Order: sequence, then structure tokens, then C-alpha cells
Amino acid sequence: MTQSGRAGRDGEPAECILLYGGQDVITNQLFIDNNRDNQELDAVTRAIVQERDRERLRKMTFYCFTNECLRDYILRYFGEYGENYCGNCSNCLSQFETVDVTEIAVELIGCVESSRQRYGTNVIIDTVHGANTAKIRQYRMDENPHYAKLSKVPTYKLRQVMNYLQLKEYLGVTNDEYAIVKLTEKSKAVLEEEEPVVMKMAKEQEHPAKVKSEKGKKSRKGLAAGLGGAQFTEREEALFEKLRTLRAEIAKEEKVPPYIVFSDKTLTHMCMVKPGTKEEMLKVTGVGEFKYTKYGERFLACVKKETQAEAGAATGSEAGAAAGTAAAVPDYSGYDDGDDLYFFSGEEDLPDYSLEAALTAWENGSPEKADLPGDTLPEKASSAEEKETKKKSSKTKSEFVMTEELADQIHYSDRVTLSDFVGQINDLRDDEAMKRLTIKSVEQKLMEEKCWEIQFFNGMGRKKLTEEGGNFGIEAEKRLSEKGNEYEVLYYTEKAQRGIVTWLLAGDQNLS
Repeated sequence: MTQSGRAGRDGEPAECILLYGGQDVITNQLFIDNNRDNQELDAVTRAIVQERDRERLRKMTFYCFTNECLRDYILRYFGEYGENYCGNCSNCLSQFETVDVTEIAVELIGCVESSRQRYGTNVIIDTVHGANTAKIRQYRMDENPHYAKLSKVPTYKLRQVMNYLQLKEYLGVTNDEYAIVKLTEKSKAVLEEEEPVVMKMAKEQEHPAKVKSEKGKKSRKGLAAGLGGAQFTEREEALFEKLRTLRAEIAKEEKVPPYIVFSDKTLTHMCMVKPGTKEEMLKVTGVGEFKYTKYGERFLACVKKETQAEAGAATGSEAGAAAGTAAAVPDYSGYDDGDDLYFFSGEEDLPDYSLEAALTAWENGSPEKADLPGDTLPEKASSAEEKETKKKSSKTKSEFVMTEELADQIHYSDRVTLSDFVGQINDLRDDEAMKRLTIKSVEQKLMEEKCWEIQFFNGMGRKKLTEEGGNFGIEAEKRLSEKGNEYEVLYYTEKAQRGIVTWLLAGDQNLS
């Protein structure tokens, strides 16, 4: 906002470009939660200051994705009111159309109401969209009456409508450490009085349908041919497509890029080997104990199903010929050459996040509490004894504790992002008995140990690796974003991963 106010101050025409990334929200949320400048204040005053700062950050974030006139938004922030059209900002110059989003609004607000106003933006959107994630199942939101009601509406559009409802105060968001979506006085007008909700949306441009060329199909056969000399048969091509479909489903469930599940190279080798047991699956390149535990059974079942169907077809048509003919064994020598990284970070990891990532930052800048006061969803009819048992089990969920048994199961990679490493640890813990390890707690410990620091460039905070961080085993990879900004992506080597586990085993109170 400061720079846009300075642009053109000399009276000459000027342009101001808004460079915005969702990571900035997380960084500033971290600053607010760990502000050491207000230590002399009493607890009540310090809480008031934090709430004020969170409200300011929320309004700055809304500025970055409002569809209204940007000049008018700034004026209203300072108590002035313009014409809501300046004719110069990107919103005033964009082509928008008025869209009736009442049906979407009713489902979103209804989901907030039926879940007793206890969850953040992501959980609400995932519920109405019908996501099948661990968090949705853990909160039992798949039993919510609004679950999957908007499964055909794209997630980005649900985000836009949710943003609009919050901007226009049909819904509110708490300003405390855990941002929870709440109902407002205007919510009732939509739910009970059927007040229509209309908003401006950018016109969607029609793109001609892409024709799928045979070139891509041949390239997959070429991958198999170039690694070991084996050619894909038509059945192996069909199996490859089924494995890709399964990989896409898992990636969608876990909200990760498909290559995090398995690379194309791994799927290709899987088609050629056609594993039927765990031991055979572990011989496939790119499949280790950890990935087998997480994904192996589902891929094994897919391969078995396809192999059995192929065997049945061969038995019915060529039983006699097949009995006297030895099967040709393809040469896989040299297939495993090359470095098949367990984790790979491509251009998708650029920190110029989308609006979806910005809203994720609002909800997850400080991780959501797993157990909120009164956090019990309406249950199906059951005995009083069963209900009492469920209540006790939720209350007795312990804080995260690293045990020797858990540490022995951890897979250490050459290098990995912090979120992926913490995610692996959380997948290995007993979900029913232990709370999650939060990324925020690990980051706080890393900051205390001076492994990295926050530096500001053009008003934006970026993590900067320190000498202590390098000694700890953290590596910085310099990148250049599409907008021309240089930044660092931090990776944690095996040394750093083991260092974090050592902290956890030592029972560091800041990592619980």
C-alpha cells in the first residue's frame, strides 16, 4: 500500500506492480506470534496488540485479492470514501461479470453452521468440495450434511466466493492464533431469508480444446525402450495409464504434486517388472520401505488386478501355445542408472503463491488445533457408554513425543523440504493417541538456534540461511521467480534431518 501511494506523487503518470506471495502472510503471522518488542506489556495489553496486528494483516491480505477498486479500498482503510472506480487500477481495467453465487454461499455458510463454527477456511472448502483427506476424516466432516455438495465447483471458485463472503461480512474470521470461520449477523439473511449473493468475477476466456497427440504416447514407450532396451506392449501401456490415474488420485487426496508419490520412471519400471509381492515391489526403482508403507499396497493391488486379467485372457485364447513357449525376459540392465531422487522440487515450488496458497496461509500460518473446546461433532445414535468412551479418548490424546521406535522408522533422504520431512514423521505416529508435530514449532527452534533469519527485500520477508544453518546441514538453493525476484529455497540434508530428530528425542519443550 505504501508504494502504491508513492507512485505518481510527482504528478507524472506512474505504474505500481503488486508483488504478492502467500508465504509473506505466514512470515508476518510468525512475526506477530513471536514479537519480542512488546515483552514489557502486561498479558492483556499484549493480546490486544496482537489482535490489532492480525486485523491489519488480514486487511492487507484482502487488498491483494479483492475485485473492487484498489484505490477505493485504500481510501476506505483510511476513512475516506471514493467512487469505487478509478479507471487506473488492475481491477478497474479488468473485464468482470456479475455472477449469482447464492447456491455456493448457502452451502459454505451452512457448512460453517452445521460444524458449530469450529474450523478454518480450508476445512470448510474441502468439506463442501468432497475431499477425502486425513484431516476431513479425523474431524468426521465426511459425515457433515454439506459434504461434497459442491464437488463439481472448482476449488479456486470456492475460494473466491469464500473470500467475498468474508469481505462482505457474511462470514467472519477470528483474529486469534487459530483462524476460525464464524457466522455473522448477515449469515442469517442468506440461510433463512434467502437473500441473493452476487459478486464480480473475472470473465473466463474460452480456450480451444487441446488435441492429444500420439507423440506423448510414444514418448512413454520410448522411456521404456531407452532404459534397458525393453519395449512397452499395449497391455503395459494400459497398465501405465491405470497407475498414472491411481497416482493422480493419491496426489489429489494428499494435495501434493504427483511426482511426490512416484515418478514416471518408477511407474514405467513397475509396468515392466509387474511385482506381485512386497519383496518384488521393493525391487522397483524409487520404491523404499517408507513409500511402500504409504502407497505400496494400492499400487500392488492395481498391478495384480491388471496382471490377472492379462493372464486370464492369455489362458483363454493361447493356452496351448503358451504352455510350450518360454516367455521372453526383457533386459533391465542399466535401468537403475541415474539419480532417482526421493524428493524432487521443480518449478511448482516457486514462492509466488496463488490466492489458494494465501488462504492456506491464513488458516495454517499457525497450525489449526486438533482439539478445540467442545470439539465433538454430532454423532450417529449410539449408546451412552460408547459416547463416553469417545469423549475420554479425545481428551487423553497426548502431545507429540518422539520415541526410539518412531525414530527407527524414519526414512532419511539426501535432502528434503521441512514440510515433507515433518509430514513423514506425522504419518508414522499413532494418530489416535498422539497430536501432530507442527512445522511452526520446528521453525521456532531453528530460529532460536539461528539456523536462518528473516531479511526484507522490497518490503517482503524472506528466509536467509545463516552460517549456523549451513553447519547444521541446511542447504540453500538460489532461485529466480518468474517476476524476477531472487530467493532461496531451503533443503534439509540427512545431517539436518537427524539433527531435528535428535532435538525431538531429547524432549525439547519447544518442539511439542
